[in-house]
Formats: sequence, C-alpha cells, structure tokens
Amino acid sequence: MIKQDDPSLTPDFYDRVSHKDVLFFYMKHPGRLIENMKYAAANSMSIRPYYLGSYEKSEGKPPGAVAGMYSGWSELKNKHLPHSLGFLAVFYLVYYAGVLYQYFRTKEVAGRIAGELMMLLGLIGLFSFLVPILGDGRADIGKHLFLFNVCFDMMAVAMLGWTLHKLTRLLK
Repeated sequence: MIKQDDPSLTPDFYDRVSHKDVLFFYMKHPGRLIENMKYAAANSMSIRPYYLGSYEKSEGKPPGAVAGMYSGWSELKNKHLPHSLGFLAVFYLVYYAGVLYQYFRTKEVAGRIAGELMMLLGLIGLFSFLVPILGDGRADIGKHLFLFNVCFDMMAVAMLGWTLHKLTRLLK
C-alpha cells in the first residue's frame, strides 16, 4: 500500500495524470464509469463505519463496538433499501417527475423558487455521487458519499412530505 501523499507519487503519477485525464478516460470508456457507479451505489446507503466502532475507550466497551442509539434510519437504509444503481436511477426519476410536475403546475414565484431549489438538491446529490468516482475511484467510497447520503435523505423526506400533503388534501 502506498499512501496518497507519498512523495514518490508526484513524479510517477500526479505530474502525469490529472482529474481532466480521468474524466476523458471515463468518457472514452463509459463501461468503466458504469462499473464504478455500480460499486458506489453498492456502498452508498451506509454512513456508519462499522469497522471503527463508536465508543471511547473510557466507556469500557470492547474495541469495535457500535452504538445502536439514534441509528434507525441509517440501519433501515443499510439493511432494507436496494444497493443498486438501478434503484438510485428509479429514485431520481420519481423524484424529478414529482418536482417537475409540481413546478410546471405552480404559477406563484415562491412555488417556482421552491421547485428550483428541489431540483438543485437533486443535482447536488448527483454531483456528489459522481465526483468521488472521478476524484478517488473506489478509495473510501462510502466516506466520500456522505453528501450524497444527505441529499438522498432530504429528497426522500421531501417526497414523503409532498405525498402526505397531497393525500391529506385529497381526503379533505
């Protein structure tokens, strides 16, 4: 294993390969990008580093022990949601279908701005999914997908809230 900041990497690698080179590589080899996206999707629903543990030594817990308090949503995502690129694609399609539906039906400026912010949230999630692949490949991908997890969670809450709002209006 070679550390990322090892000085020997500068002349052998960093001086020869840039992020632009990596981007062009993936443009020429989209299958490799898709494979890395599948790998990222498989690691995208877990934000808890189970291999590290979550207690201080002073707590007297064995090394690697993980606290279960306040972890319901994380455990639900990690154990019950599909970890596939197809699931994420369907999730994004449903999200954007709802946002665009609401956006084009709204005539008020505030509603339009809200729709644009919701679309921006999805774009931030998309970029935060792709940038770690381009920047670091598979290295610590779960850790680098934290912002994607935040956006995914916010999108899921927004979808649930919008659905509940529409159902309550329908029942009235």
